Amino acid sequence: MFELDGVLWDSALHAVADSKDGKEVYYRLPDISDVSIDISADTKDSVDKDGAIIKRSYTAKAAAVTLTNTHLVLGAYAGTTGSNKVVADTGAEVETPKMILIDPPTTDNEESKKYTLPDTPIEGTVSVTPVYKDGGTGKTYAMDTQADTAKFAITGKEITLPTGDYKDIVQLLVKYEYKCASAVMVENHADKFPKTVRLTIVGLYYDPCEKDVLRLGYIVFPSFQPSPETTIAMKNDSTFDYKGDAQSDYCAKKKRLFYMVFPEDDIQKDED
Repeated sequence: MFELDGVLWDSALHAVADSKDGKEVYYRLPDISDVSIDISADTKDSVDKDGAIIKRSYTAKAAAVTLTNTHLVLGAYAGTTGSNKVVADTGAEVETPKMILIDPPTTDNEESKKYTLPDTPIEGTVSVTPVYKDGGTGKTYAMDTQADTAKFAITGKEITLPTGDYKDIVQLLVKYEYKCASAVMVENHADKFPKTVRLTIVGLYYDPCEKDVLRLGYIVFPSFQPSPETTIAMKNDSTFDYKGDAQSDYCAKKKRLFYMVFPEDDIQKDED
C-alpha cells in the first residue's frame, strides 16, 4: 500500500488535451511551467439583523487553470481558436502570401527589366511598389497588359517592370499570393470558439520522506474549457500562455472539477 500524503512538486512537464473517451489526442503542450490552479467558490450567507454572519454556505466551486509553454505550439493555439491546424499537401494546397524585395531595373541592363517569380501567383494578387531610402513606400504601380512608366505587366511567372525613373527608389516590393503544398496554417475565425477537452497535466514530485525518488503525478480535468484569449508575441524569447476553466463533469456520477493521481510505480527513470 502506498501511503502518500505530503507532496513536493519538482516541476511541470507537459499537458495533453484529448477527447473525453481518450480515443483522440487534440494537441500537446510539450514543455510547460508556471502551472497554477486557482480554486474559488460562491457563497451564500445567513445573517442576523445587524449583518453578522450566522452561517456561510458554499454554493458552487470554480477552478481556473493557467500555464506557460516555452514556445508557441500551433496545434494548441488552433485549439484555442476553435479550429484545427491545417497541413497542406499536393492537391490540398493553402493560399500563402509572399513578399520579395528586388533591385530596380537599370537602363543599361535589359535583363534587369524583367523579374521571374519563384512561384506561380494566384491571378490578380501581384503588386509592385517602390521603396525609398527611409524604407517607406510610394504609390503601387498599376498592372496592365504592357509595362510603361507607371505600370507593370505579368505573364505567367514573369513580371515586366515599369520603365519610369528610379532615381530615388532603392528597391521594389513585389507581393503576391500562391498555392503552397508545403505549409502549415492556423486560422482564427471571429465566430468560432474552442471546444471542451479533457486536460491532463503531468509533473514530477517527491515524497518529503523519500526525497531520492522522483515520481510522476497527474492532474486530470475531465471537462476543461480552454480560453480563446491568448497573446502572440513575435520575439525570440516569447512564450505561449494557455488558460481555461474546469467545468463540472455534469453527466458523470462524480461531479469532479479535477482529480490528482500519484502512482507509486510511475518513477522517473534516469536518462542515459
